[in-house]
Amino acid sequence: MDATHFEYINISKTQSTPISITGGATQDEKSIRTSWTISAQSDNIIYLNNGELTLHNLEFNYTKISSTILPAVCLIEASESRVYYKALTVTSCVFNGLGLGSSDTVRTMIIAYYLDSLTLRDDIFQNAHINGSRYAVYSVSNKTRTAFFVERSQFLNIQIETATGQGALVITLAGTNQTAFINQCNFTNCSCISQDSISGAIYLSSNISSASQNQYIVSNNIFIGNSGHETGALYATGIPSRNSYISNQFSDNKKSGSDQKGCDSSMLWPDYTETQTIIEARERISNATDVEGYVNINPTIELCKSKELINSNCMCDPYSTAYSHEQCLNDKVCVVDIVNQNNTTCPCLSTGDPRAGKGQCPAYCVKGNVTTNCTCDSNIINYTVQQCQQEKLCTFNLSNQTNATCPCLNTSDPRAGKGQCPAYCVKGKVDSTCVCDTNLTDYTFQQCQTEKKCITDLINQNNLSCPCLSTGDPRAGKGQCPAYCTAKDKPTTDCVCDSGPNASYPYST
Repeated sequence: MDATHFEYINISKTQSTPISITGGATQDEKSIRTSWTISAQSDNIIYLNNGELTLHNLEFNYTKISSTILPAVCLIEASESRVYYKALTVTSCVFNGLGLGSSDTVRTMIIAYYLDSLTLRDDIFQNAHINGSRYAVYSVSNKTRTAFFVERSQFLNIQIETATGQGALVITLAGTNQTAFINQCNFTNCSCISQDSISGAIYLSSNISSASQNQYIVSNNIFIGNSGHETGALYATGIPSRNSYISNQFSDNKKSGSDQKGCDSSMLWPDYTETQTIIEARERISNATDVEGYVNINPTIELCKSKELINSNCMCDPYSTAYSHEQCLNDKVCVVDIVNQNNTTCPCLSTGDPRAGKGQCPAYCVKGNVTTNCTCDSNIINYTVQQCQQEKLCTFNLSNQTNATCPCLNTSDPRAGKGQCPAYCVKGKVDSTCVCDTNLTDYTFQQCQTEKKCITDLINQNNLSCPCLSTGDPRAGKGQCPAYCTAKDKPTTDCVCDSGPNASYPYST
């Protein structure tokens, strides 16, 4: 490939037809990565619908054209299909944001849904101010034996502003016999700044029902200057029975608040029992890791009790009979990660849905600017659902509404002349009951108003606006119009003949 490449690619191949894309331009007799971006509107640069994709020696970049940041969602995305075979390998690649201190925020670097395998090796993810997403790299899989390998990669200068931010690297084991392997990586200056955030660097989670079959391996990594609300560097929940955290180095990581216990790592084991003492639990964790320092054990993890009370901090109870573990997990994803769920998994909310107007859910209606497809927001004080629904009826089903609920329009009202609303005036045929249309070019509102006054208020009009009538003009003999003759040259010599059938001095005389 050339030194610079502009293209959007959609990969949709069978498992037997793997795709490999390799950069490697030459500059000043040196091999360099190919810089890849897009110049037209798109959600991503590469979209893996199904198949096996390998990327090597490439540099993926966000770009700003006028006021538009491209791509709109992420640099690389794997589809949400839970059925297609999808494998993604990325080696020796660089992923750039638009700068840590920049006011130009980006969304995500990689979103990889429901993969059969993910390998990130010798990659760099850097210099990104993220808003609208809770991570820089995210992957989840419901498959069996999915392996997530993140090796010798760097996550540098990444700030996540989004509420409930989770971390620069987020991996969710939602299937069985899965492994998350993070080895020899460098996480420096990664932060989630929201008060509802979790970790700065890594967030790992596992389906509790499959925890005994899944595995976390986090080893030989460096964590420097990372920060989050719950912990600075490493957060793990639903921890599998098989896990290893060894030979990791932590320095200057921070969590919110003055109490910095757990500033490097916070881990939630699902099988802590009430009979287990704090000392026994602390010893168990120490044996599973090579940690040196304070190990804080908190046995009071909140359990999710119902769909109505669920929140991002509670844990689904695998032993609950009142609120099944499976149902809890399904409900929780609609609370903590609804922005990445479809409307089948998580039905659209009546208010505050981050997916509104973005494809999965209809946009909320705006007062005075409703559309046929918008939905009424249930939580706007000065614009109730009833008011919104009435505005939609008055806009898109006006012909079936009364003038009490939908006042007559000054133009284009389908009810005009049909009982609910007066007819619009017709030039030359104006009467006292019609109304002037405000949107006719060949018969302006002002012209109509003048013609109507000549009928409904003639006595107060001058003879320039309303010419004198040959009969029945109330202005006759009062200054604006000459009097009608009652006899020859009477009442004056300039009187005019009355053309009316009941004239005292008939016109024919």
